Amino acid sequence: MSVRSVLVVSGMAAAAIPLSPDLAFGYIDPGTGSFMLQIAAAAFFGSVLAIKVSWSKIRSVLGNMTRSRTRTADDEAGEG
Repeated sequence: MSVRSVLVVSGMAAAAIPLSPDLAFGYIDPGTGSFMLQIAAAAFFGSVLAIKVSWSKIRSVLGNMTRSRTRTADDEAGEG
């Protein structure tokens, strides 16, 4: 997207704001609410599963970072 098209779209959105209603009475039926709850639960449990599956890799990366910091700190302390 070019800068000009972004400015045109932004200007159109800014011009449409005063035309929008002050109050909007929305309704979420039980089916939609249940679907949104299922999406939230799936996202949460999917994240937990992804972390569980890759936990050993996460631990090894964090362990390597900690070991390298400890070695650097030991090297600096040994020079003094």
